[in-house]
Amino acid sequence: KLTENLFATTSPVMDPRFLAAYKTTKHYDLMLAYLQNSVTQSPTDIQARLALADGYVVAGNRTKAIATVQFVKTLTSDAGNLKQLDVWVKQIQAGSNPFEQ
Repeated sequence: KLTENLFATTSPVMDPRFLAAYKTTKHYDLMLAYLQNSVTQSPTDIQARLALADGYVVAGNRTKAIATVQFVKTLTSDAGNLKQLDVWVKQIQAGSNPFEQ
């Protein structure tokens, strides 16, 4: 019974090795929970937020992906970064995943 309860969890294992497995096996709920936890732990980490945006695109939630990229724009003042973020928003709107190119 103990091992049954141990492995029956629906919470993501917070280990980077599991992130790719969640994505590959289409456990998008666990993948997004993992990525959201990373953002919670480091709210101003641009890379964590972009990884979350990528997760939203993979999971089919383009609206949240765009909102996340738009939020990242508030974390930087670099003109080159802002331009790249705008390009990524347009690519997401067009149906592609700019994070996998």
